[in-house]
Amino acid sequence: MLILTGCYSYFSVEQTNLRFPKTFDKNQVEKKNIALIGFNQYEYFQDYFDVVHKPKNAVVLPGRRYYYPSRFLYRVPVAFKERYLMRNFGVGKDLSLFPISGYYDESLNYYLMKNYLMMEKEFLNKTQQESFYQSSEFYDQYGRFYNRGVDCYILAINYSPFQATDLIGVSTIVGSYFTSLFSLNYLPIVDHQYSNSKFLIYNKYFVLIDEFEIEKRYFVFHTFWEKSGYDCSIKDNTPNAFARKQPECLWSNNILLGMDFAIQSLLDNMKLVD
Repeated sequence: MLILTGCYSYFSVEQTNLRFPKTFDKNQVEKKNIALIGFNQYEYFQDYFDVVHKPKNAVVLPGRRYYYPSRFLYRVPVAFKERYLMRNFGVGKDLSLFPISGYYDESLNYYLMKNYLMMEKEFLNKTQQESFYQSSEFYDQYGRFYNRGVDCYILAINYSPFQATDLIGVSTIVGSYFTSLFSLNYLPIVDHQYSNSKFLIYNKYFVLIDEFEIEKRYFVFHTFWEKSGYDCSIKDNTPNAFARKQPECLWSNNILLGMDFAIQSLLDNMKLVD
């Protein structure tokens, strides 16, 4: 099974029916200073680590350093800010584009840090990261929070970092394995996977106002052969089925649905972001 995983993955992802907000509603929301954070995609690197000191989200690959056999080769996913997803969101803008006008009153620092860390924990747990790449945009080295004139924050989290097979996928992989083997993988191995996008709205003090999560489940076809007819695919040469990369195309349509949620939610909770 493992030797058939270094190949193309084709995703049969159904596009969600979108309910675009009215122009008037969108204009009402755009009067607020909405900062976008998260909106992540993943990049991947491979390196050798000792088992004890490897990153918590690393997945082992075949291979050792012959002169240091206690070190194994791992693939590590790193979340990063995908500006393309932010631009497509339709409302708000990247937090870093809001100029710093000063600091919040020091009496608020403990309250702000407590709330901020809860927000950051949500992102780190879902993306399996050890640090948040935007933390320096919120506060300085002394823990003083910047005042950027933001009315509310929208955090978008795309996960999981690696392709995730569900129970249906386990059975379809087993069922399609031999037909794929006998056809030299021209008939693909059939997988069934899931991925999520979560959208959370916070006020300017990082208090959670509302949240919305999208989970998609879909068939994925793994084959050495290049095929047409799929809008979402990725080529990956990893020999470990548990370390396959996720393609950005999984999240793109979710962003538009998240925009619809955010606008409706902010209209309903406008008093909470004043």
